[in-house]
Amino acid sequence: MTTYGLPLFLEDRTGRITESDYSDIYDRPPFLRLTQTIYPDRIARKVYVFESLNHFQSVRLGMMASPEPLAILEFGLRNQLGTISFERSQNRRFSMERYLRKQSLLGSSLVRSFRASDGIEYTWGFHTTVNQEWTCTNKHTHDLIGHYDLKPPGEPPYSTSGNVLTVYENFRYLAGGNPTELLASLIIMRHIQAHNL
Repeated sequence: MTTYGLPLFLEDRTGRITESDYSDIYDRPPFLRLTQTIYPDRIARKVYVFESLNHFQSVRLGMMASPEPLAILEFGLRNQLGTISFERSQNRRFSMERYLRKQSLLGSSLVRSFRASDGIEYTWGFHTTVNQEWTCTNKHTHDLIGHYDLKPPGEPPYSTSGNVLTVYENFRYLAGGNPTELLASLIIMRHIQAHNL
C-alpha cells in the first residue's frame, strides 16, 4: 500500500446516512458509494457499500468499479437494527446488535465496539472527544483510528461538503479494505443515533 504521510480524508458528499459518495479530497483510493433499496411493504431497507470509481468518474459514467457490494446493511421494521454482511469475505453475516456491542449493559447506546477482520476490537463513540462528532479508537490501546464530522450548521459552503470521515494512515485498510468495516460500522452508529435505538 502506498503511504502518503497524511490521513485519508473521505468527503461524505451528502451527509446522509444511507446515500452518498465517499472520496478522498486528494483523490486517493478508496472511492466508496452508498446506495439503498427501500421495501415499503416491509417497512425495511437495505444499504449497500460499493467500491466506486472516483467521484467525478462515477457521476459521469453512472457506474461502480465493482458490481458486487463490499457490505450490505439490512435494517428491520420501523428502523430497527437488522443484519450486516460482508460479501467479499466468505459471506460473513451478523446481527447488527452482535456486530456492534454496547460497552456495558447500562452504558450509552452511542458507544459501541466491533471486532474487525484484523481481529482487533475498535470502539465508536458519539461526542466522546472534543471537536469530533464520532470518534473511533482501538478498544484496548485507545489509539485514534479515525473520526467523522458533519459540517457545522451555519458554516458557509465551499468547494467541499464539509462532511468528512478522517482515517489515520496506519488504519486505511479499515476504510477501503475488504470489507469496508469502518464505514459500515459508522453507518450503523449514525442510524442508532438518528432513530434513538
